[in-house]
Amino acid sequence: MANLSEILDLDMPDLPQTPANTVVLVPDVSASVNNTVTDDATAARTNVRLMIAQGTQAITELLTLARELKTPRAYEVAANMLKTMAELNQDLLSVHQQELSIIDPEPLSGNVNIENAVFVGSTMELQEAIKLKRDEKKLRIIEAKAISTDNV
Repeated sequence: MANLSEILDLDMPDLPQTPANTVVLVPDVSASVNNTVTDDATAARTNVRLMIAQGTQAITELLTLARELKTPRAYEVAANMLKTMAELNQDLLSVHQQELSIIDPEPLSGNVNIENAVFVGSTMELQEAIKLKRDEKKLRIIEAKAISTDNV
C-alpha cells in the first residue's frame, strides 16, 4: 500500500511512526469503590490534559500538512482541530468549576422571594401553626404597647 505523500507526490518530512498494533491500556474504573468527587475530578482533568497534549501534536502535524498541500480542505480540518482544542481548554476549566461547586456550594445570598408556599401536614397542624403565629404577633403588639407607655 502506498504512502499518502507518495500518492500525492509530496516531499513530506519524516514524522515519528507509531506501530499499527499499539495496545492502549484502559483502567477499570468500575473496580474502584471509594471514588470521591476529588478523585473523579482529578481523573477528568488528567484525561482532558492528555487530550490537549495529543491534540497539540495533531495540530502541529495538520498545520504542516496544510502548508504542504495548500488546499482549503486541509486548512478547514486544521481550523476545526483548533476549535476543538479551544473547547477542550474550556472543558478543563469547567471540570474545575464543577468540582468547586460540588465540594463547596455557595449558600443562597441576597433576597429570596417566595411566591408559592405549600404546607405539608394535616389541617389540624396548620390551624395550630396559624394560631401560634397569631399569638406571637399579638404578644409583639402588647410588648410594643408596653414599651411605648413605659417611655412616657
